[in-house]
Amino acid sequence: MKTTQKLKQTEIGEIPEDWEIGPFTKFAELRHGFQFRDEHFSKDGIAIIKIGNLVDGGGLNLFHITYIPHKDYKIFSKYSLKEGDVLMALTGATLGKISVVNTSQVILQNYRVGMFMNKFDVVKKYIYYLLQSDYIQKK
Repeated sequence: MKTTQKLKQTEIGEIPEDWEIGPFTKFAELRHGFQFRDEHFSKDGIAIIKIGNLVDGGGLNLFHITYIPHKDYKIFSKYSLKEGDVLMALTGATLGKISVVNTSQVILQNYRVGMFMNKFDVVKKYIYYLLQSDYIQKK
């Protein structure tokens, strides 16, 4: 059974009637993580995702991880990441490396890792594929 979807004409062609066109920043916002210092770290606890933990075009490498104590979670909870969050390396030789959180464990975002927060009901996978595109990666 084929469904018919209403389309509208726009400057980029026909799109579904309930879609919008606009600059990327209208739909998603980049959030920096926290700049954890040596005094925050512990031997175990809650994992902190750094640039080196991002797998380009993939998930996260959680083998060489840094931690903060569980007792400090409340202080840093606003830097929590959720499964499906889209991350980007913001500095260094891997600038622009895109990854997706592929775990449901509690993890925190380090400063040089950017996370794209949706402003509307935008599918995170769309943001991921857009950022992975040759066009964006060349910028």
